[in-house]
Amino acid sequence: MRFVAAAFCSLTLFAGMARGQSAPNPAANDQLALAIAKDSAAAAQAALDAGADINANLGEGRTPLITAVMMVKPEAVKFLLEHGADPNRTADDGAVGNALSAAFFAMSGVAITRRGDEDYVNERRAKALESLRLVAARKPDFDVLVSRGPTRLSPLMIAADAGVADAVKILLDAGASPNFVNGGRYSALDYAVDRAPGWSPTPAAERLEVVKLLLAAGAQTKKVGADKLSPLERARKAANTEAVALLSK
Repeated sequence: MRFVAAAFCSLTLFAGMARGQSAPNPAANDQLALAIAKDSAAAAQAALDAGADINANLGEGRTPLITAVMMVKPEAVKFLLEHGADPNRTADDGAVGNALSAAFFAMSGVAITRRGDEDYVNERRAKALESLRLVAARKPDFDVLVSRGPTRLSPLMIAADAGVADAVKILLDAGASPNFVNGGRYSALDYAVDRAPGWSPTPAAERLEVVKLLLAAGAQTKKVGADKLSPLERARKAANTEAVALLSK
């Protein structure tokens, strides 16, 4: 069901592109949207030459860069960043955020967090991670918070909650702080040591690797969240014995 929903989201996204008319040359914006769908740098250059706005609203506040990230088009992501796309523009949808958090939404999010059809994930995951890496290297707002159910999470928190070590490493290496907290005063470490969400297929060993990465990056182990639990107490409550052993050292 998640794969079907993600596919529908992508189709909706593409339909929204055609409605974007935020630049002086709407036709060129449409041309740029099509170039992104094809993941073609040459076609994107032609669209810019025709007058497309590289930060245009292609629908619901989604810029060409956000669109390229969500649709898993790393060549387009690279081209747009090299030509001045702003990674900090945010979409109207609070679940999307900027280009960095958009990597965890729609088709890209399915691939990075391994939540979709296995064949689809295997085919696109490397490209989704490359898009994340390209955006993260531009030092965008790592602390952007996006809606996930009843709470709001940063990209690093989403990656930690999903237990995807490679995405966590990309974000930490690029400069994301392991000690940033959301409105509940929870950090990425809190999400990493807690029980895995029901939708996460990540192996326990990889979830433990996420904890190791966060600790190596300087994650604070003494702070407490709104529920008054420290990461160690949270790991104990979750019966996460391996995380307890790490945090007890």
